[in-house]
Amino acid sequence: MQLDFEPVPPPPEVVLPPVPQIQQSPFKIRTLSPGNRLNVYAILQATFPTLPDSPPAIHALAARTMIQDLEVGQHSITTKDPNDPDLLARTVKASIARLGKAFSISSSETSFVAVDEPAPDKTTPTHSGRLRQPDVIQIPTRGTPVVVARSSGRGGATSGGFLGQPRVSGGGKAARKQLASTAARKPGSAVVKRKSIAEPVDAPVAKRVAAGGAKRHRRILVEDLDVTEESADDFFIEADKDDAEEEEEDEDEDEAEPAPTDPLEVLARLQSFDGCFSLGVLSVVRLTLDAAQARTALLEGISDDIFATILAMAFLSNKLGAEVERDSWEAMYDKARVFVEDSLQAGGVSVGVDELETKA
Repeated sequence: MQLDFEPVPPPPEVVLPPVPQIQQSPFKIRTLSPGNRLNVYAILQATFPTLPDSPPAIHALAARTMIQDLEVGQHSITTKDPNDPDLLARTVKASIARLGKAFSISSSETSFVAVDEPAPDKTTPTHSGRLRQPDVIQIPTRGTPVVVARSSGRGGATSGGFLGQPRVSGGGKAARKQLASTAARKPGSAVVKRKSIAEPVDAPVAKRVAAGGAKRHRRILVEDLDVTEESADDFFIEADKDDAEEEEEDEDEDEAEPAPTDPLEVLARLQSFDGCFSLGVLSVVRLTLDAAQARTALLEGISDDIFATILAMAFLSNKLGAEVERDSWEAMYDKARVFVEDSLQAGGVSVGVDELETKA
C-alpha cells in the first residue's frame, strides 16, 4: 500500500464583495400586520460627519443585530459554488469579522482586550489604607504666615499599580533646607510647640489668604519646630527662589508617563484582533539565539506573525510563573492558537501547533 504524504491543498481564499450601500437587519422585511411592531436597523453611511473616528451608536446597534443574524444563519449571502458549504461558512465568518472590526463589536469571530490606564494620583493611600492628612497651622510672624504641618507618623512607601508608583512629595528642597537650618536653635528664639495649633491668625493675614493674594507656601512635616521671625523670613526668601525650579521638575515628571512593565500587559497590547502577535514580542520574550536563527530552527519559511505568535504562546504557557493565574491569559492563548492553526492549514503545513510550541 502506498501512502501519499503530500499536504492537503488549502481551501480557496474568501473574497468578500464590497460593502453594500445599505445594510439592514432583518435582511428580509416581512409583511407588516396591524398591532405588530417590527424593528428594522440599517447602516446608511460609514462615518458620522462630526465624529469621523467613531461610528455613531445607532450604527453600532445595527451592526450588532446584523452579526446576530449572521451567526444564526439568517442572511442572504451566496457564493460562486452553491454546493460548497465550507466556502459559505467561511464567507459568513469573514462577514462577521468585517462588521466586528468596523464597529468594534465583540462576536464569535472578534474580541477586544481592554487595558486600564489610570492617571497617576498624587493623593495616594499608604499601606494602612488611609490618606496622609497632616494637621496644618499658620503662625503670624511680621505679617508673613509660616505654614507648619505636624507629621501624622503614618508615613511609608505607597503601593503602586501596573504603570509604576506615583511620585509622593516629601516636602521639597526648600523644606529640607529649612529643617536643616533650624536644627541649631538660636538664642532667644520663640519656640512653637504643638499647643500652638489653636493660636489665631491675625486679621490682615487672613484677609490676604482669603483674597488669594498670599504667596504660595510650603508645608513642613515636623514634630517640634523653633521658628523665629528672622529664620521664617529667610526660609520664604529661599523657598520663593526654589519654587519655579521644583514646579518645572513636577511638570516634567508628570508628563513622563512610565511605560508598562508587566509582561502580561505588554503582550495584551501587542495582540491583534485576530489573535496574532507582531515581532514586538521580542521586547518581552528573550531569545538565546538570533531571531533569524530561531525562526529557521523553529520552521523554515514561516511568516513574522506566525513566528511571533508561537513565541508569545510559549511564553504565556511556560514563562509567566505560577503566581499569574491561568484565567488572566488563557483567552489570549486560545485566540493565538486558533490563528496559528488556521495559518498553518492555509499554508499547507503539516506540522502541528503543539510541536512548534515545544520547539519554542
